[in-house]
Amino acid sequence: MIQRIQTVWWSLSAIFMGGCICLPLFELTETESARIIHANDVNYIYLPLIGQVILTFITIFLFKKRSLQIVLGYVIVLNLIAICIGVFVKYKLSIESHPELHILPWAAVFLLPIIFQILAIRAVKKDEALIRSMDRLR
Repeated sequence: MIQRIQTVWWSLSAIFMGGCICLPLFELTETESARIIHANDVNYIYLPLIGQVILTFITIFLFKKRSLQIVLGYVIVLNLIAICIGVFVKYKLSIESHPELHILPWAAVFLLPIIFQILAIRAVKKDEALIRSMDRLR
């Protein structure tokens, strides 16, 4: 059932994950010039995000296997959290050695796909509970 609300949440999550690839994350202000660091400049951010987008679209089309959708949703959330923590810890350590490195406000967009994934998981759980309650009536 593609027309469910979780499809909307997963689609928004994939769109924002794709948008995270293009957004500037960090700014390195050296003596006279400023260099912007995007997610596609760093392979350990870029490649997992592409994988997450693909996995999210696969999850959308597994609508007949709701338990697998829930598991994949949790895997995506955990991977996104790991990517966020890894990126910001690495650059936090870089900021200590390079005080001219600044986190841009666009980096907060990484949190939106996580929120959308959690909303999709909740919607799938509600569908699963509804199906189980209907099975009890038979």
